[in-house]
Amino acid sequence: MPKEKRQASRLNVLKQVQVSYIDEEGRDRFEIVPIHDVSVSGCRLVLHFRCPARTLISLRLSPVHSGSATIRYQNPTPRGYATGLEFLGGLRLPLPEQP
Repeated sequence: MPKEKRQASRLNVLKQVQVSYIDEEGRDRFEIVPIHDVSVSGCRLVLHFRCPARTLISLRLSPVHSGSATIRYQNPTPRGYATGLEFLGGLRLPLPEQP
């Protein structure tokens, strides 16, 4: 059984986030995508394009909740690239209260 690599517990959140990044061909990309498995240190989402390792991503959930993250991994899926992000510079997305 693989060892758990997550640094913090994660929650499923029904929100969409605006992302901008540069794909592996050097093109500027902009998408609005749902976020998944959100924690205080990162999240998972699906991007339409592959990116080089450690690519910087700009995130915007609202004017108050925006910042940047770096790509930790990308895995191809039928819908795009499942992408794990680690937040940078103290970015924290609002998490719902846990029961």
